[in-house]
Amino acid sequence: MFFDGIIANILVNIAIIGSVRIKETSAKILFVVAIIFIFCYFGFEHVIANFGGFSLVMFTNPGVIESFTFGNVIMHWLLVFVANYIGGGLVMGLGYAWLDSTKTNYLD
Repeated sequence: MFFDGIIANILVNIAIIGSVRIKETSAKILFVVAIIFIFCYFGFEHVIANFGGFSLVMFTNPGVIESFTFGNVIMHWLLVFVANYIGGGLVMGLGYAWLDSTKTNYLD
């Protein structure tokens, strides 16, 4: 869960940055769909995606999964939240802060 959470948030950040940087609409759609496919392949270990998934499990058929308790759900959310923070905040955020630390002006 922890490693998947780090990768999931990196993928979310890549999708956002890519959609901002790509100029053509068709290229944006293709890029975001490819990133969403990879995100789904890793299993949605993103805390916001888990809110929806866990709510569906809880309200459609409660009590079917024995280990689906409030404590386990909170523990899972906390672990994935920390992993998402590491993936997005530290890996992507610090990486871009380091890349942006130069004093040169960027011309597009």
